[in-house]
Amino acid sequence: MNLGIVGPKSSVAEAVMYLEKAGLPLLLTELAYDKYTDIPELLDKRQKSVDAILFTGMVPFSYAMRFVQPQCPWNVIPRDKLSLVFTLLKAGFVKNFDITKISIDNYDSLIGEAYRELNYSLEDVSVILAPNNIFDKNYLQDLLDFHLTQYKSGKAKCVLTGMEFVYNRLSELKIPCMMISKAFDSVIQEANKLLVRQSSDKLQNSRVVILAVSIEYLEDHPVYERNILQILHYKDKARDTLYVFAQKAGAAIFEAGENKFYLCLHGDHLNAETQDLRSLEIIQSISGMDIVKNIFVGIGMAKTAFMAKQHAELGIQHCRNFGRSCAFVLDSDKNISGPIVRSRGNNEQGRRLDADLNVIAERSGVSVQALSRLYAIIRQYGLESVTSKKLAQLYGSSERNMHRILLKLEEAGYVKQTGKESILGPGRPRKIIQFNLGL
Repeated sequence: MNLGIVGPKSSVAEAVMYLEKAGLPLLLTELAYDKYTDIPELLDKRQKSVDAILFTGMVPFSYAMRFVQPQCPWNVIPRDKLSLVFTLLKAGFVKNFDITKISIDNYDSLIGEAYRELNYSLEDVSVILAPNNIFDKNYLQDLLDFHLTQYKSGKAKCVLTGMEFVYNRLSELKIPCMMISKAFDSVIQEANKLLVRQSSDKLQNSRVVILAVSIEYLEDHPVYERNILQILHYKDKARDTLYVFAQKAGAAIFEAGENKFYLCLHGDHLNAETQDLRSLEIIQSISGMDIVKNIFVGIGMAKTAFMAKQHAELGIQHCRNFGRSCAFVLDSDKNISGPIVRSRGNNEQGRRLDADLNVIAERSGVSVQALSRLYAIIRQYGLESVTSKKLAQLYGSSERNMHRILLKLEEAGYVKQTGKESILGPGRPRKIIQFNLGL
């Protein structure tokens, strides 16, 4: 297979090196650009000469998705924790940069996890996220100016960027900066998906697959206390995630309202993207978003699209009966398999957790959704004790709203005060609290 690699020059060279080292049966064509805004012209000229395209990052992929019609299979190397950890390691322990105060282009949901891998707590670091307006014509210059401002003001001691233009300019100015590298495994995995997809195309399997996707939002989430633009931002993020998945799986996608989508695709493409229906990427990524209550996915298979859609709707019903984010599969004979859940852990353990949260909700008056979010934050950040302010920041809530939740839990015996934080200057010291959820 002739695989085109699209990205900035350094990222393309890195991906080519990894793929050649892996020895995959690929002919590699480098499609490097100076600025990502050159992508439409580049693909118009070169797309027909390759069998598939692998983008080295989400910026070129998202930009291409808006302006270019795919004429061959596309895939993208996603942002991942391992890549960010490698970059932080090189910055802190090879370059000797101060990584406790950084300015970074993106990776907002992965930063905490990456720092914990390096034995840093969130209290130890200061991370400034740059705006991500890639469709703004001045984005590259604005991004460069943003990082320069953070460094010159002393708010950042090191810059992490995925944009070669920004990296080159900062390096010329002798400012500590690192280009975010991709992990070897991430590159190989996404290239392999394209190989599997090409192989499955040759099998001439006539099975039709319909995915019915229904997303439920938390209308009592604190974000609804802010403004409609913030709500639309979160919903657009969920929608974009679905469209990216559809593109990777070679699916046609149709919207049936704000929260309902249908994807039509080849059966073997679905197998490649779901590891033979053992996991489903969109359940994990969308259910973890801030205002999402549940995502239900019905996967219907049949010899006609009409019957496949009916089976997919039956799958959605099974998801609702199960009661949390998952997928159910109905084959041509209506045989049911599932649930495919967001975690690959033990399903019984998940059901026990849900039951325990329901008990706590009844005793405290705090919603199960809020408790689930708190539990996930406690597990994710390894919180033994925390202030209401820090917890509100991690939760995405106002401190006032978080105080109300904690007060209810404290009255029910699930939270206790262990001390007060030390502060300098005026103001009342905040309580340091500890959870006792028994989970």
